[in-house]
Amino acid sequence: MVAYATRWGPWAFSDGAGYIILARNLLRGRGLGLMRASGEFHPLSLHPPLFPLTLAAFGFAGADLAEVARWLNTALFGATIVLGALAIYFATAKWWLAAGAGFTLLVSPLLVYLFSGAMSEPLFFVLTLGSLIALQGYARRRERIYLVAAGIASGLALVTRYPGVALLAPGVAAILASRARDWKGKAVDCGLFVGLAGAPM
Repeated sequence: MVAYATRWGPWAFSDGAGYIILARNLLRGRGLGLMRASGEFHPLSLHPPLFPLTLAAFGFAGADLAEVARWLNTALFGATIVLGALAIYFATAKWWLAAGAGFTLLVSPLLVYLFSGAMSEPLFFVLTLGSLIALQGYARRRERIYLVAAGIASGLALVTRYPGVALLAPGVAAILASRARDWKGKAVDCGLFVGLAGAPM
């Protein structure tokens, strides 16, 4: 559906066009920033950098950046459906609820619209769902590898879209609710999670 919706390219308003131009400027050796009307180069300061950096990473191979955005978002749409279904399954252990959640995401007109633009939301959704699934794993198994994964995904979500800072709250809540560690262990885990989540900033 996303591939069909973007057959003439992803839509892009000021932000979407800006992401593509940011990636193009980086590929041309100017750096991650935009040219002002005065001709002065202005380094990126308004938006988080991960989405244009991701576009540029594919652009290094010579791919057209609008096509990169199109197919990246198509893949991320599929990943969002799968991860959304997995998050519901891990929370409820009911496959039919997970299938219903996946189907709901699949047929959501709003989701198709968001994923058909050259915007950072698709990457943000996947990283956010990945973080929440890793936190579910930590809550079930109390193993720090899940906490590390959640912290990394949260940090990357934060440098994709600034509202990703909200992921700190469920992470800390999951750690504090854990019964497998004493308060000293919980403090170490909180430091590990918050440190990883904040490191990309």
